[in-house]
Amino acid sequence: MPNVKARLNRLEARHNQSFADVLSWIRAGRYYDELSDSEKERYCLYRDCDRLGLEQVNGYFNGLHFQLERNPAPPTPTQHAETVKELEEWFRQAQAEYNAACCE
Repeated sequence: MPNVKARLNRLEARHNQSFADVLSWIRAGRYYDELSDSEKERYCLYRDCDRLGLEQVNGYFNGLHFQLERNPAPPTPTQHAETVKELEEWFRQAQAEYNAACCE
């Protein structure tokens, strides 16, 4: 738990504000699509992401009715390497499928 608190403290210091309100929404189990525009902006600031990006990606894959969640812990170097390998393999497969379809 100290690691989570340290990350939150760094985030609050970077933005020079507290995110107690956002954390209370998360504890209350609120959903993103039920937030006001200003609350959505606060949540995106807490998640340290662009609102348009969050809405486009989540909207495309999952819709905008999703429960608010805490910031995830950053991946370990091993987890990061595994993710990179998965993405490289996915791109290799997509490229092979494209080349096979285009060159027939």
